[in-house]
Amino acid sequence: MGQKTHPIGYRLSVNKKWRSNWFAPKNNYSNELEEDVRIRKYISHRLPNAGISKVEISRTSKRVTITIFTARPGIVIGRGGEEVNRLKKELRQLTGKKDAQINISEVKRPELDAALAADNVIDYIKLMISLFLTGMCVVGVLGRTWPRYNAAGAIASLVGASATALAFKFMPTW
Repeated sequence: MGQKTHPIGYRLSVNKKWRSNWFAPKNNYSNELEEDVRIRKYISHRLPNAGISKVEISRTSKRVTITIFTARPGIVIGRGGEEVNRLKKELRQLTGKKDAQINISEVKRPELDAALAADNVIDYIKLMISLFLTGMCVVGVLGRTWPRYNAAGAIASLVGASATALAFKFMPTW
């Protein structure tokens, strides 16, 4: 039986960063961690159609800085920045801090982001599209954007023309 390692902890020094960046004393650590979980849940519940890939949180004693990585920054920003200001006010109430700063970063290639691809598969399944077609659409999108992508098995034999035709029919909603 092999040893299990955490996928983020294994890659921290190589190509990943922590999703939260702050320091807290022992008596306050659990409160800060619980607040991080509440912030992430609130943002994903508040912006379900924004294509949020990840949320990074960094703190100082008086300020909370939240960076939202999204495929659709226009939905997060809103018309004239109204949505960001509303979200900032709600996060101030949620955290109890005086200053909550929100940074929005666009995901350049959402089809290569694992969280967004998984959300896309979930949306296909919610639309009652069969798992086979869903798999072919995802593989077709990866085949067009990532030329060295190799699939194996039954889907690999159908990836050619039929997968790209289905992928154009059921395009991702990013």
